[in-house]
Amino acid sequence: MDFEVVLLIAGLLLVVVGVVGQVKFKEVEIGAKNRAARITLGVLGLALTIISFNPNVVKGLISGEPDGPSGQSEADTTVVEKPESEQEPSKPISREEKLALLPEEGVEYMIRLKANNDLLHEDGGADSLISTRFQTTDGYSRFVFEKQPDKSYRIHVVEHGRYLHEDGGADQLVSTRFLSPAEDPFTRFWIEPQDDGSVKIKVVADNRYWCVDADGNQLVNTLDQTDNDFSRFYLDKRFP
Repeated sequence: MDFEVVLLIAGLLLVVVGVVGQVKFKEVEIGAKNRAARITLGVLGLALTIISFNPNVVKGLISGEPDGPSGQSEADTTVVEKPESEQEPSKPISREEKLALLPEEGVEYMIRLKANNDLLHEDGGADSLISTRFQTTDGYSRFVFEKQPDKSYRIHVVEHGRYLHEDGGADQLVSTRFLSPAEDPFTRFWIEPQDDGSVKIKVVADNRYWCVDADGNQLVNTLDQTDNDFSRFYLDKRFP
């Protein structure tokens, strides 16, 4: 017989004793002539009857634990995750780990936007702008970093060898539209390793950072100087 049924029968029996006073079944007599005792038995019976209809409480009585594991209800054990904006920032990495994020000379890289993992691409057949509009792995999406005496870098497109340049005096877009000499600070860039394993890329001439207009034209520019994942990039080595 289920434990719930036993509780129900016992509860109803005590309620009847509390109301009638005595119950006699065959040779067994249950009851109390004292009014206070009858009330006590009736209340106890009512409590047992109510408990028998609550499966969680019954399970707790059987297992010896209150409702739910560790004395907590299911609702109490729910883990509430913090919104992304409130999550802890990346832990600082060592100087050696940051140095390892700098590009190696003579190695081809694909530049990947941290925000959505889109690759940068130069539209060499049209406007020569750097963007995430086209997702390819051809020579227009591969770049080589050339270290300069001041420890900045020039970056050229593998497909045709033209160098990236920021038009700081006009539209502030990054492209290969201009054939600038190595001395031009608008064609040299600082690579700044970040604690999350990405890098930020800053123009030597004006100290403005690259960013991608992901919600608009997807062009690499230096207009928006917000420090977020649209201004952070991963340098992925390109292996044969």
